[in-house]
Amino acid sequence: MDTLDTILGDIQDQADQDAEAYLGAKAYALWQDPTHVGTFSHPDGVGDLTGACGDSIQIEIRVDNEHIREARFWTDGCGPSIVSGCAACILAENKTLEEAASLQAVDIIRFLGGLPEDKEHCAHLAARTLQEAVAHFIRAQHHLLS
Repeated sequence: MDTLDTILGDIQDQADQDAEAYLGAKAYALWQDPTHVGTFSHPDGVGDLTGACGDSIQIEIRVDNEHIREARFWTDGCGPSIVSGCAACILAENKTLEEAASLQAVDIIRFLGGLPEDKEHCAHLAARTLQEAVAHFIRAQHHLLS
């Protein structure tokens, strides 16, 4: 059994090294220990989009005094979708609504230290989802004032 454990450990180590080489060190670390995962019982704004690849990202925000105080995400997607959703939430927190809505995929990619070119669409999906969460909040506020 000890030999099997060693073989499995070696396979896992190689898989981890390959994943880190593919994603980059910062994105890999965030994938291994993602933050901002989950939902709120009563979010102030919600964005929920599905990309052309079939991955969905949902971002929920809590707003106080025109600033995003908390953000959470959920995805059914791949590792790059997970780290992109996480990065979008990290970047949005404590930003004004306008600042958060102006975050782009390039900001997420830069924060992560890069993404594989074939996975950059995940950052685009996360940025658009965050923008949708902000827009949802603004529409809801406008509706309340009407």
